[in-house]
Amino acid sequence: NVTRENQIPIGFKAGILPHKFTYLGKGARIWERIVGDPTYKMGQLELDTLKEFLRGFHIKYPLNIIHLGPGEGREVPAIISTVTPPNIKKYFLVDISPEMLKLAFRNLKPAFPDVRFQTVNADILKADELRFAVEYSPKLILLIGNGGILSNPEIFPNVRHVMKVGDYVLFTLSTYADQIKKSLYDSYRIPPVLKLFN
Repeated sequence: NVTRENQIPIGFKAGILPHKFTYLGKGARIWERIVGDPTYKMGQLELDTLKEFLRGFHIKYPLNIIHLGPGEGREVPAIISTVTPPNIKKYFLVDISPEMLKLAFRNLKPAFPDVRFQTVNADILKADELRFAVEYSPKLILLIGNGGILSNPEIFPNVRHVMKVGDYVLFTLSTYADQIKKSLYDSYRIPPVLKLFN
């Protein structure tokens, strides 16, 4: 298991990019290089699914956004364009990786100066580390295309325990059905990933 103390991603020393690449330590800088490559297309399915869900989401009152595992922030513009800055009290970026939080904040703050971003370094699989969200109602809690988080059943009661009447939760999940297994495998053989090990 990767911990905060052991910040070299599993398999990295052997030149293997593990499934659902970990973002601790050096991982954040490597991830930034991957997503910065013009041929990068991973995560497009999750982003398209999110945009489809957001078409039916209508904000009735200002709320806080608790974004769990935001990565470098690529989904955030779609969320902000739906909710709109006047309806966002605070936008919390929550991640176990302090490096990814810095990257997301650096990418997002200049693009959305009117949004009050706040970073929270937390392991959301530990109930106590998500408790801060209780006081920020009404809220929208987001888990987007994150199989690594959603494969851990403890996340669901942790999220439920910080929700109140009037709060929302939205999660998307890419499927691992047989018909797309090959495309998922092939997505990890894209040029920006291969370049890291050549």
